[in-house]
Amino acid sequence: MGHLSMSFDELYEIYVGKNILNIFRQDNGYKDGSYQKVWDGREDNEHLADVLATLDCDSASFKKDIYLALNEIYSSQCAA
Repeated sequence: MGHLSMSFDELYEIYVGKNILNIFRQDNGYKDGSYQKVWDGREDNEHLADVLATLDCDSASFKKDIYLALNEIYSSQCAA
């Protein structure tokens, strides 16, 4: 950790967020190619960073909150 320019909490938040994003991708067609990685001109990782900035990583519902926030953005930007 001493070599990273982030705290353990920041690393945890990013790790959990990326894990949830990967689950979200799979749930929304990543494997069959129907998933859209770019939403409203921005990559999903950028939207994830925005979401993480608004959530409390100490919340018991942190993982669920990430998923729900991603779903809300994705649904509004990429719904067919």
